[in-house]
Amino acid sequence: MVLNFLFSILLTFNSLTTTDRVYWLEGAVTLKNNMSLTGEISFNEAHTEIKYKSALYEKTFKLNELAAFTFTDYELGIERYFITETEEETTALYEIIVEGRLPVYRKLKEELNNPFSNSLTEEDYNFYIKKENELVKISDFETQILPKITWEFPLEIRDFVYTYNLKLKITGHIVLIMQHYNALTSPDIDHSRVQKLLSTR
Repeated sequence: MVLNFLFSILLTFNSLTTTDRVYWLEGAVTLKNNMSLTGEISFNEAHTEIKYKSALYEKTFKLNELAAFTFTDYELGIERYFITETEEETTALYEIIVEGRLPVYRKLKEELNNPFSNSLTEEDYNFYIKKENELVKISDFETQILPKITWEFPLEIRDFVYTYNLKLKITGHIVLIMQHYNALTSPDIDHSRVQKLLSTR
């Protein structure tokens, strides 16, 4: 009887410590006033809050309090960048997967709730290209984006598409085209990060 009681206490303790464990990642948060705080961040179970801590300061932020945040993905060995956008009185979370003049964002589909997982696939996201102040759906690439980038770099974009046999209806191929375009317009940015993101999803 005593052994059973002790065993039940052990199980309860293990369950509590597993549930309450917080995983901290090196990162930074940017507030709405553009103030950046560098330290460590973590996420609540519902991924609606970002916990931040440094040697001097600790605070939990709701997504609508943040403009952006970043963290080191140790599994992939890259930095992950996220921004928030207000949509219909709610705060939407986008990951920047290609940086540059026409960046590419992805947003987790509504039925899913962990945008930081490394087990997701391309089909779990909606993809967008930021053109000026507009988010263009990846499905509108041929009509709204392709004419612009081929006007700027007709030979470079055409040769890239033909060399790698890319299809303009495949999301991953469009992302690679945009990576190439942004590498042409912003050569000082490291554009290799997107390949790690796409290769595991």
